[in-house]
Amino acid sequence: MMIATGGRKPTACSTPWESREMRFFKTNDSSELNNQLLDIDPSDADAIRSLLVRGADRNTKRKNGKSSPLVSAAAVGCIPSLKVLLDHGAKIDQVGGPVNHETALNAAVFTGSLDAADYLLDRGANIEGVLHMRPIHSALKTKNIVMLHHLLERGANADGTNVLGVRPIMQLVREEIGGCHSLRKPPKETCKTCRNRWETLACMVLLRKYGARAIVYDTGTTPDAVYADIIAYWDRWAERGRRAGEWLAENTLGDPTIQTLMAWGFFGVLGSVGIPTPAQSLMGLMGGPEFKDVSSISC
Repeated sequence: MMIATGGRKPTACSTPWESREMRFFKTNDSSELNNQLLDIDPSDADAIRSLLVRGADRNTKRKNGKSSPLVSAAAVGCIPSLKVLLDHGAKIDQVGGPVNHETALNAAVFTGSLDAADYLLDRGANIEGVLHMRPIHSALKTKNIVMLHHLLERGANADGTNVLGVRPIMQLVREEIGGCHSLRKPPKETCKTCRNRWETLACMVLLRKYGARAIVYDTGTTPDAVYADIIAYWDRWAERGRRAGEWLAENTLGDPTIQTLMAWGFFGVLGSVGIPTPAQSLMGLMGGPEFKDVSSISC
């Protein structure tokens, strides 16, 4: 007996709901494997390889505060895990971590894993980072002079800007040598910024030796010259602040109209609570004759 099939030949496992069901279970299995890959110890290369062989995504994205597998492996400096992930096709410059761990190279630099950073660079990682999230800025966050020197030796741009358009040397001056921490005074033992002053200066000297531009005055790359450049930078900002303060005072408190309006408001408040004041009307504040009864004015 023949059954009408609408012109199609019946085939095994061609039922639509069956294929959808198979895809559903496959997606669930893959998602579970990906979660396991995020939760696994990033230094366990064999376990990572097993999950990848079973179908876990080597480019699993960060989730719930957990970094991507490649970033996690770089953060702990595990080269065997990095090799397994990269050999299975992981994207070496994929953004997959929290702040300062944006890419695998950023993570290795921030945690001070020189061997992992070297390995990633040898495998093709972008030494300038992605989206202007530069490894060299991560090295400056931790004052890791050895890592900074290594990146510069490998060709990192000493004057490249980050996502905020800030050069490395300016990041150090603005964030690590604040204006309230005068370099003309001895460092305070209780202040973390003061304690890191020498490391900050050493990083700046290193950047200048590798081509970073001076901030104000280019008198050389010695520690004394860099120190003088920092002092000149903050002196310039202090002068700008002084001029801005003078302009503000001249155009607000120093302006006769502003003074009159402020006095009017001040004496008005005093008068409203019954305190005698020098003037009780706008005319009086403007220097005219004081009056209270309008009907008494003769034309």
